[in-house]
Amino acid sequence: VLINATAVSLTWDVPTQQTLGMTPSINRYYLEVTAVGPAGAGASPASSPASSPTILEVSTGFAPGEPFTLNYTDLLPATNYSILLAAGNTEGKGADSDTITVITASTEPGPPANLNVTSFTNGSLVIAWEAAPSNGAPLDSHVVELCRLVGGEGSAVDSCLPGIAASASSDATLDESNAGSLLLPGRRFSVRIRASNSLGDGPWSEPQLCQTAAPPDTPQAPSLGA
Repeated sequence: VLINATAVSLTWDVPTQQTLGMTPSINRYYLEVTAVGPAGAGASPASSPASSPTILEVSTGFAPGEPFTLNYTDLLPATNYSILLAAGNTEGKGADSDTITVITASTEPGPPANLNVTSFTNGSLVIAWEAAPSNGAPLDSHVVELCRLVGGEGSAVDSCLPGIAASASSDATLDESNAGSLLLPGRRFSVRIRASNSLGDGPWSEPQLCQTAAPPDTPQAPSLGA
């Protein structure tokens, strides 16, 4: 069994017809994979313990008398899985094998979710987010990227600060103390965040568009009444 953060490689022997005797030859296998729960320090995979099993039916690629290797992907990092194997033939499905347990490897965090701007002034933005999946190693830092936008639709990048440290784990205030003069009044911005752990930097969150406050435009001079 070979395991990484999101996949497991399983190998088993396919019996020959001589071994099976009067039993019809095997024409398919059933692999049942169940996520039992998280593993590792600070683990928070996006799965609930004892999830419903996933059953994969394999009907090609194996030959009697030969070892067969199956690479099973789309697993979650830092998660305990139980795996069962059963064979099938023209008469139906056989009994399950003994259970094997695998633990996927820990890795860098996933992306933080639901990033939002919760309040703003003419020179500050307050952002909040849901914690990223730690994937087996505790989160130890967050970094914010803040970009000022220009153009008719406010979509072209004027200037960016890619490495603003966020000391808290779920919110941060961006102002003159950490964004310098980037936060001008009445300007549009794009902000995103990523988390890190001892195994590396996770991916960026989805960007959030926002705008700082500004005083109203100068009104047209009044005219004299009749």
